[in-house]
Amino acid sequence: GRPDIDGPPGDHFVGQLNLGSNLLTGSIPTQMGILSFVTESLVADSNILRGPVPTELGQLTLMSRKLMFDHNSLTSTIPTEFGLLTGVTSFKISFNSLTGQMPTELGKMTLTTTGFELQGNSLSSSIPTQLGRVSQLKESFNVGDNSLTSSIPTQLGKLVSVTSRFNLASNNFCSDVPTEVQALSSSVTSRWAV
Repeated sequence: GRPDIDGPPGDHFVGQLNLGSNLLTGSIPTQMGILSFVTESLVADSNILRGPVPTELGQLTLMSRKLMFDHNSLTSTIPTEFGLLTGVTSFKISFNSLTGQMPTELGKMTLTTTGFELQGNSLSSSIPTQLGRVSQLKESFNVGDNSLTSSIPTQLGKLVSVTSRFNLASNNFCSDVPTEVQALSSSVTSRWAV
């Protein structure tokens, strides 16, 4: 049977909800936050979704794989409640119109291993030092093409397992690259950009 998305799912779990690569329009319904049967991934990339990212998505604390909303037209800020998604291994909200600062709470996503990507938004302020806690990240740390300012935190030097993409390019950083972060360039094989 199909779980009832308006009420508790009982013993039914779908694991993944993949709405990617469609022509979905409108905003992300806040009711998606009650989809507790989504225990692995919530994917809605490559659509035409607009409006703010609902804070209610932070209630999907059982997710253990992907949260992907890249390539849409989402606006507003990244909800601080996303820090509750501690089991997510891939976090991708690149190429939207997100503004404001990255919440420090994202540093609680310590099980993120395959991608932390916020490239191509309009994020401002500084990179939170707490992102150094995402130290199990292996494939991609990408915050390029934003409006990030201030200095690059030395704590990003803890991301020593990143091997394929470390991108801080096309921002407004106003200091030298810390030696702790420069040391990462020897382990990143395919793309390193500051």
